[in-house]
Amino acid sequence: MARVRPIVGITGGIGSGKTFICELFKELGIAIFNSDQQAGWLMENNKQLIHEIKQLFGEKAYLENKKLNKAHIAQIVFNNKEMLTSLNLIVHPFVFKHFDLWYSQQESAYVIKESALLIETMASQKVDELIYVYADTELRIQRAMHRDNKSREQIEARINKQKSDSEYRVLADFIIDNSGIESVIQQVYSVHQTIMKKYNLV
Repeated sequence: MARVRPIVGITGGIGSGKTFICELFKELGIAIFNSDQQAGWLMENNKQLIHEIKQLFGEKAYLENKKLNKAHIAQIVFNNKEMLTSLNLIVHPFVFKHFDLWYSQQESAYVIKESALLIETMASQKVDELIYVYADTELRIQRAMHRDNKSREQIEARINKQKSDSEYRVLADFIIDNSGIESVIQQVYSVHQTIMKKYNLV
């Protein structure tokens, strides 16, 4: 009987450095599924999803070059919780189905699913282990401002809409501090070794 490959979730607030941590796991031979990137790809390539998004947001949801009109959608959902929920309810099932297909094709000892909304959607996308990537708030703000070319006020507004540090910690099986104080590489390797031993993957 084939061994079931464990699914490890990675989450954390904006600017915490989830993607960087995933790159370190990738160096250890672990397959990574970036939910946000895959959702973006599906919203521009899956005809059924495109149709449903247009029904919700209108034809302006897409630009003339068929790219997603992110500015238009962001403007609508940022202060409209109901519309954001509706968007997530449309997109998430497509991402989950895409993950299942991807998962069936992987050969690494375990796989990692990176998602900013992992806690919010855990009922629908169960994971065997959950890693929370932590970073100091000010450092997160600076990283996100630089990466997204946004103002401090815009980044702080996004942070205030996300889960708090305590909410992440209470659900996490592992916490990786990406504030630059501790050795991130050492932390990642330690988590990797623990998972490998727990599931008899060594």
